[in-house]
Amino acid sequence: RVWDTRRRRELLAFADHDGIIVSVAWSPDDGVIISAAADQTIKIWNSRNGTLVRTLIGHTGIVLSCQFSLTGEYVLSNDEKSLKVWDWVNGRCVTNIDIEDVKPNPNPTGKKLAWTLSSYCPGCCGFLIVGVANDKTVNIFHPFTGQEVLSFTCKAPVYCLAKGEENNLIFGDAFGNIYIAHLQ
Repeated sequence: RVWDTRRRRELLAFADHDGIIVSVAWSPDDGVIISAAADQTIKIWNSRNGTLVRTLIGHTGIVLSCQFSLTGEYVLSNDEKSLKVWDWVNGRCVTNIDIEDVKPNPNPTGKKLAWTLSSYCPGCCGFLIVGVANDKTVNIFHPFTGQEVLSFTCKAPVYCLAKGEENNLIFGDAFGNIYIAHLQ
């Protein structure tokens, strides 16, 4: 929903999901908004008039995160089982990285392996994608081959992740630790 804060009234409503919205993001040019929800879909919206442009369907669980690539051509999303890179204009999933296909941490947490977050990398590595799993790993992948480029192991499962303007990636774990990775 878009609000006129001065008059305290709604101007636009973006309402088409059948569940809790878990993640939202702007396109680099601010012309499009994406939303990910418990209804297992990603919605693409025209940010100026609230029109639903497209619905991306293919996740089998709650979509936990969504983000545009630096160029705005692709959308990255994840549920617990898969990371997906979408050509959102054509509504096509171009890459799917299944959690079962990723080498797990040799010191498992005892939980069923699952993705918790995803993001594009910052700065000069901005075309790469980050997938965070509940086995204490932060994995960096090539977005079109799905090949792992790098991985970090943390002291506890990671549940928050952000990228800086330059080459910094920051994440925090369940034990209260904050990690900063400077990617080059």
